[in-house]
Amino acid sequence: MSMTSVKINDAIAKRFGLADGTVSYNTAMNDASSGVGFMISQLAYLETQMYAVDYADLFFDRVVPITTGIPEWADNVNYISYNSAARGKFIGSHAKDLPSVSVERQIHNANIAYGGLSLTYSLDDLRKAQHLGMNLEAEQAVMANRAAREHQQRVVFYGDAERELRGFLNNPLVSKANSTLSIATATVEKLADEINTYISEIWTNSNQRYLPNTVCIESALYAKLSTQRMTDTAQVMSALQYLSQFNLYRDQTGQNLQIIPMPQLSAANLKAEGLEEKSMMVVYDKSDRNLASWMPIAPRFIAPQAVALEIITPMEYKFSGTEWRYPNSAMYVQFAA
Repeated sequence: MSMTSVKINDAIAKRFGLADGTVSYNTAMNDASSGVGFMISQLAYLETQMYAVDYADLFFDRVVPITTGIPEWADNVNYISYNSAARGKFIGSHAKDLPSVSVERQIHNANIAYGGLSLTYSLDDLRKAQHLGMNLEAEQAVMANRAAREHQQRVVFYGDAERELRGFLNNPLVSKANSTLSIATATVEKLADEINTYISEIWTNSNQRYLPNTVCIESALYAKLSTQRMTDTAQVMSALQYLSQFNLYRDQTGQNLQIIPMPQLSAANLKAEGLEEKSMMVVYDKSDRNLASWMPIAPRFIAPQAVALEIITPMEYKFSGTEWRYPNSAMYVQFAA
């Protein structure tokens, strides 16, 4: 058995009743359960700064316009769409067979769901937190707000089948296209051209009614476009810079095309949500006229309630999925890999 002796300071020696200030221990048992491990734990420095676990950013409100101006009591939103068919023609001065204008109207319904959670801690938890100098309720409030927004992001992106809420990434009315390119193997020149192709396709297929101003792409594609330079341009620029400057939307409006990286668009993440295991991008005209998510009640707390030895602070919120009023303003594009 291998023994090691170490010298300790007077204060620790007095605390543990060691006359000569020396302690011997078995090096094979130098762990947290041994006496030396215990002594070392008493000497460990505890940083006063506490570090929360980092989570992915929440950005659903950058992708989908969020509308708040509806009553809190609403459980659904109805809106009317209409289509007209008419064309004038040349007539004589006494003609009676004038062409008529016909209008077809349709009512659409989008559901809104009520959700919530709560902060719960005991009186003993509160005493311990006060002793440690922690603001228990404030920390839980931050986490509760995060949890509510995570719930909203998931519903905005994927909907909720049980409550008949539609999602941004899986609406059956949005048209689909298949790209022959692989993100991993295609050059950035081809990838940039492919994105421009589908921007132009939506514009031309809609008789120039919808001009996409936003493209959501998976993180790996965004990183590739931003770090690899174009080789067929006189000016040195990354593929992302090139795409931002040379596209149909900028040509027509003079404004910048918005390109948003979304980890949800990777093949693995789409498969995890029950969608096809292929990387995807969403090309669309982002406008609250074309698509929207309603939020009549933003996450908010109501008065704390004492229940036996616990303090419960409820939170409520209310929101919808994503409603595409004009699905022809968008397109899902699946890559080959």
